[in-house]
Amino acid sequence: MVAVGFIDPRDEHPQAVCLLKETCFVIRDYTDWRDIEYRPAIPTLPPHSLVPFLRPQDRVLEVGCNVGAVTRFLARHVCHVTGVDINPTAIDVARSQPVDPLLTERISFVAADFLNWTWDRPFDVVVLIRVVGCFSESQSWLEIVRRSKEALRKEGLLYVHDFLTFEESYRSRYEEGERAGWRRGNFPVRDAAGRLQCVAHHHSEDEVAQIAAGCSVLARVDHETLSMNGNRGRMFELIARRN
Repeated sequence: MVAVGFIDPRDEHPQAVCLLKETCFVIRDYTDWRDIEYRPAIPTLPPHSLVPFLRPQDRVLEVGCNVGAVTRFLARHVCHVTGVDINPTAIDVARSQPVDPLLTERISFVAADFLNWTWDRPFDVVVLIRVVGCFSESQSWLEIVRRSKEALRKEGLLYVHDFLTFEESYRSRYEEGERAGWRRGNFPVRDAAGRLQCVAHHHSEDEVAQIAAGCSVLARVDHETLSMNGNRGRMFELIARRN
């Protein structure tokens, strides 16, 4: 599965196509994150608002755990947390971080593509922080949403904290994505040298409603934030119970 995107013509890629002039190429979807070192401007977004809903006996799954900061935070409040990430280097770092000895048995990390990963039994809570927006292709976006709910037991909790569309800062980048044939809300993310790293997605209200579909919304808060590269943006924080 591929999404079409722009790239600096000085970069090399084995599969080039021509969309607009000479600055185009084919990019993979969320799988690009297997090799990206994720060091956002705001390093960690601990889910403090989720804590009152947690129970000591809960089993929690964090999808896209990166180096495990939120996984370790959650382990202080529940019986066990499994952190899954597609990036094996991030998982190696997560496993190497110091942990309170009392929490060691409560944490496990898995290097895997969540869309192809299987679990032995449903979880009480599934957490996705700055993850769903990494799935720029419509099909894979729908699949991450579907599987996140599938991983929950009935009446389990879904926690999603992700980006909303923000025209003030991103209009020109959304338009660049639309010119490339992407769905609205997709845009190119470049590194400090201007090279394309990945295609990210910001969510419309309709998409937030799709994420919450089949669940009862317990809480939602929207707020301003900074993106991975320090640009102004908006996020939604959603807590919902699977029906």
